[in-house]
Amino acid sequence: MGLNLHPDRYKTDDFIEFDSMINIRPRQNNPSRDILNETIRQRLITIIKEAVYE
Repeated sequence: MGLNLHPDRYKTDDFIEFDSMINIRPRQNNPSRDILNETIRQRLITIIKEAVYE
């Protein structure tokens, strides 16, 4: 899964961007550049917050 972090938007809703070409995976039911699966998005948000936020 691909995502981008924007340091200038630290601790805002826009800090994590799920838009990445690597996310296009039609065989895994993800035809978009975004990570469409909300469960996966939430897991990634949790992992990033634990690793990056104070």
